[in-house]
Amino acid sequence: MSSAVYGRVTAIKAFPSTGNARVEIEIPVGSYVGAVNMIYDRDVLITLAPAMGGAYGVVSSNAPAPAPAPPKPAAAVKVAAEQTAMKPHHEQTLSQWAALRCKDPQFQAWVAEEAPPWYEKQHEAGVDDEEIARNFICETCHIQSRAQLDSGGEPERMFHELIRQPFAEWANAA
Repeated sequence: MSSAVYGRVTAIKAFPSTGNARVEIEIPVGSYVGAVNMIYDRDVLITLAPAMGGAYGVVSSNAPAPAPAPPKPAAAVKVAAEQTAMKPHHEQTLSQWAALRCKDPQFQAWVAEEAPPWYEKQHEAGVDDEEIARNFICETCHIQSRAQLDSGGEPERMFHELIRQPFAEWANAA
């Protein structure tokens, strides 16, 4: 079975130092769980194409998987291997995961539900939702910077126990 996610590309950023690029795609919240189950923490082939008829969301079909792409020339394979060796795309530190979640409207909504008075106080002070999410992570894990999550120990344990796991359960229940 193959699936497709229809959405809107909202940002594209290249990271020449790692040989990677990031493409952000906005999809309906109702499609979030299906999209996560389909692509999160997996090696997947993602094809970008203009949507037909304004479709928006996750669509499943029984269509056979596409034929494999023809082999790349040896020079292209070597460049791709060198770029991957710099930092494989499937390696994501906790601080990177946290930074991406802070930009995620669904994570921001979870933060608002998780700590309503605290969230409201920051929101009324003019702090934007991304910064509120960052502050929530830092205060909950007793850290000054999300980078400290990568050092292991108590901040990492707290992050998994108090943020990552509860958020995953909340998102899967939605």
